[in-house]
Amino acid sequence: MPRKVFWGLLAGAVVLTSIWHLQTQLNYRAFVHLAQGLRLSVADAALEETPERVRVRFTVVLTNSTERAIPVEGTSCLLYAGQEFLGPCVISSDAPAVVPPQGEWRIDVITEITGHYLENYRKVEADGVRVQGSVQIALPLGSDSIKAMRRFSELIPKR
Repeated sequence: MPRKVFWGLLAGAVVLTSIWHLQTQLNYRAFVHLAQGLRLSVADAALEETPERVRVRFTVVLTNSTERAIPVEGTSCLLYAGQEFLGPCVISSDAPAVVPPQGEWRIDVITEITGHYLENYRKVEADGVRVQGSVQIALPLGSDSIKAMRRFSELIPKR
């Protein structure tokens, strides 16, 4: 009798492990499919120079080609000229919190380089300003969600 109980428990453990593994694989495939349906880009980039400041303007666009709404957790970016740090971007806090299904999430960024950052920019004599940043999103995975990050980098050339 103990041998039958052992084999019964072992068979039950194998079945439960197989079900758990299958569920994990299905969740992973759904996650990958969802992540592949998101595209991050920078549009409408412009650099305007005056003697007092440099204005950097661009739009971050997150395109959702999936059937699910994607929550946006936050956005951040930094400005560089060559290897020289020029400061953080000023990002509007009134951006929508969700990318709609089959839709776009857009946030306009306008920031100025002034003060000692402007001096650094002039010293470097770069071809433009490089913007590097990320958008933090929450991708649904089964009954939970995973925090993920999409990065962007764009060189905004001088006119």
